[in-house]
Amino acid sequence: MVIGVIMPISQFTPVMPSHHGMLSEKSFDLTKKAGSILPHKHLLSTLAPLVQGMNCYYSNLIEGHDTLPFDVEKALNNELSADMSVRDLQNEAVAHIQVQSMIDCGQAPKQAMSIEFLQWCHREFYQKMPSSMRIVVHPDTGESFEVLPGKLRERGVKVGNHIAPDFRMLKPMLDGLFEMYDKLHGFDALIAIAAANHRVAWIHPFVDGNGRTVRLMAHAALAELGMNVGLWSPARGLARTQKEYRQALAIADQVRQGSSTDGRGALSEKGLVSFCSYYLDTCIDQVEFMGDLFDLGALSKRIERYCYDENKQSNLSLDALPILREVLYRGQIERGEVGHIIHGKSDVTARRALKSLLDRGLLKSDSPRGAVRLSIPAHALNTLFPALYPDAKI
Repeated sequence: MVIGVIMPISQFTPVMPSHHGMLSEKSFDLTKKAGSILPHKHLLSTLAPLVQGMNCYYSNLIEGHDTLPFDVEKALNNELSADMSVRDLQNEAVAHIQVQSMIDCGQAPKQAMSIEFLQWCHREFYQKMPSSMRIVVHPDTGESFEVLPGKLRERGVKVGNHIAPDFRMLKPMLDGLFEMYDKLHGFDALIAIAAANHRVAWIHPFVDGNGRTVRLMAHAALAELGMNVGLWSPARGLARTQKEYRQALAIADQVRQGSSTDGRGALSEKGLVSFCSYYLDTCIDQVEFMGDLFDLGALSKRIERYCYDENKQSNLSLDALPILREVLYRGQIERGEVGHIIHGKSDVTARRALKSLLDRGLLKSDSPRGAVRLSIPAHALNTLFPALYPDAKI
């Protein structure tokens, strides 16, 4: 068994770059751009689940778990695959989405950068996971053991070339880390979130599930800073640049390079700066991407293209287009309004157009006679939100 490295807190530094003018500039840019993602409020209930599903897909993909959006959609509707391996991935995805939903609804511990949050997040995620996915097999010895939800590890671990600190040091190291981060404000707090994505993973609090727990922690911490993170996710950018992501983590793992030019702690300050820079760049890229994707005028044009394409391919009536546009701009409409929206058509035609949209999952309602609002089914993702997922996965 790997025993782990026992080191005093004084050697677990730096936890923040000491000179970070360039990082402050990137933090300012990210804050400004994240605040500019302002879709109509009535669309938030439609877009938030879309982002939760995207975050789940990419965060699990980083761990090598590739779950198709169609399968996730089915799982959310309690339609599980007969194939055990697919079903486990479906349940894992649902667990991730449920935990993020709890975070977004304010049900998580209020201070995201804390041991309390880490253990809560890991516990909620792994309690909801299939039992088969809570079993970890040691790659060298073949020994299998169960991951206990929310429990800090009590054994040594090695991840690649990194031997994680001794498990007896976990709590004091995490306490010291979060105590220092808690003192930071403004742009420094945003840089701390970037740094924590490496430093908490480096400590490796749990036997398994550290990557997703850390990314959910970062999601919650960004939300606490008012970063509008319910409408974008770093996970998509991290997954799309996995090689760079892993390289940036490995560089930040390095010990200090030189006695006077690379900080004063045990770990490389240049490596930490490099990781924070990569992480903030990734966040900025994703904010810009999602901001363009959620532009109301552009989305309206993509809805129009969807309706014309479906009219040719599957005989969707073009009477559906004015209904979708009205819902897009107003948020929801009463069913009785449909006849007025489709000018010059009979009530029967209006009801058929409405039913076709409900049947295709493009509209949804809380009751058989209730108001209808926009919904985004998996089959429409490529057209309505291009490049949100890899084309081959839709």
